[in-house]
Parts: sequence; C-alpha cells; structure tokens
Amino acid sequence: MAVTITKLGNDGWVHGVVNNHYDFEAKVFNRGSVFGIDGGRISKLFIKRKRDTWDNCFVSYDRGWDIEPATEEHQMVFLDVYHTLQGLPFIPAWG
Repeated sequence: MAVTITKLGNDGWVHGVVNNHYDFEAKVFNRGSVFGIDGGRISKLFIKRKRDTWDNCFVSYDRGWDIEPATEEHQMVFLDVYHTLQGLPFIPAWG
C-alpha cells in the first residue's frame, strides 16, 4: 500500500494518507519509549477511512491500545503506516 505523508510538523505530529482511502495522524518521537507501540517511536496513532470522522477510526493508540486493527485489511494498513513512521529520519526539532 502507498503511504504518503502530507504534513510533518515540528511538534512531532505526522499526517498522511494510505492509497487515498485512509487518513492517519500520529505523534512520533526520535527515540523509542515505553509509551510507544512495541516500545517504538509512535506514541499516538489514529487511522480512519477517508469518508469517516475521527470518532470512527479503526486504529486508536494513545500511549496504549484503545482500538487495535480488527480485520486483515486494517492490520495491513496499520503495518504499512507503522513501518513508514518507524522509518522516518531523525528530526532535530523533535528533540
């Protein structure tokens, strides 16, 4: 799946799209943390279908799982976003 980052903020917030069907928002740090997904850099991640509101996201991680990906499709979208975000370069403004 094609993951495109549409906004990379100086505050660590990253926004993007997947295959033009899904939107995501994430809070990413330069280093892993006990609060990150699997001890990684992502401390917040929300993924939804483009047509849905953020209240209807199918992935919600906010220093812990609120909503885990439930279907194979959702798991594939999550993994593509996760690996893209984990692979971001070091951003000096993120500390």
